[in-house]
Amino acid sequence: MTEWDQVDFVWQVSGEEDVVLVVDAADTRAVNQLITRARELDEVKNTKTRLILDEQLGRSP
Repeated sequence: MTEWDQVDFVWQVSGEEDVVLVVDAADTRAVNQLITRARELDEVKNTKTRLILDEQLGRSP
């Protein structure tokens, strides 16, 4: 997944999910294509999608 064009980050995390992908997709169709591609991998058992609706950067100290 780290080689996929639209994937910015692949994070291994603790908790309910094992891996989080941060992607930059042009539209929902592109997001759905990435989800489908991920689900086709044998090691992927299920997916959960969250969309970032807004982002604000914090100030550096």
